[in-house]
Amino acid sequence: MILHSRNPAKLDAVAASLKSSFPARTFRTLVADAARFPQTSAAYDQLVAPLCALNITMLVNNVGNVGAITECPMRLLADWEAEELEALVNLNVSFSLQLTRVMLPVLKRCEPALIVNCGSVAAAGLPYIATYSGTKAVCRRDLQLVLHLTSPPPVHQVLVPRPRPRTRRKLLPNHRSPTRRDWRGGNTQQSRPRGHLQNRRRDIRQSNVE
Repeated sequence: MILHSRNPAKLDAVAASLKSSFPARTFRTLVADAARFPQTSAAYDQLVAPLCALNITMLVNNVGNVGAITECPMRLLADWEAEELEALVNLNVSFSLQLTRVMLPVLKRCEPALIVNCGSVAAAGLPYIATYSGTKAVCRRDLQLVLHLTSPPPVHQVLVPRPRPRTRRKLLPNHRSPTRRDWRGGNTQQSRPRGHLQNRRRDIRQSNVE
């Protein structure tokens, strides 16, 4: 197993912990700052050169963040610096795409192989982090399309979205949003207060009784 991180101390600590838990396995480390890694063919070729002779059957693209770029990620596009945007795109898009490109020959040689792309719910679009959301959407679609065109089976790919919180906030209907009964009753032209249809049915029943 090859572990990648930008922090050598943390990387060595994780490798040592895994080695103690799985002594029969071999662990290697790969140090590279994805946000500021040189976007050149020579740099990526040098990065994966020690790996080309290994039997690698899985690539997990799990790099990505926004808090590592800036302490205040929730802001408008005009408030970002050019260097921050470049680091954000490199971290969330370029590094995974380039690493997949240089690792494809190794994965094909060690077939069958698998590429796992870890996504984010931010790809759907979130307010005030639209730039980050855009990078996750690009990464999701771009890697899917590129792999469909350049890596026929037995190199497979899967997209793993990040887990959502177990607890969800329940949105109660109000005078601006229709209830489920409103939708079933066909009242989609104008939202009315909750309980409107129940009261209406009660009036109809009372009139029939009278």
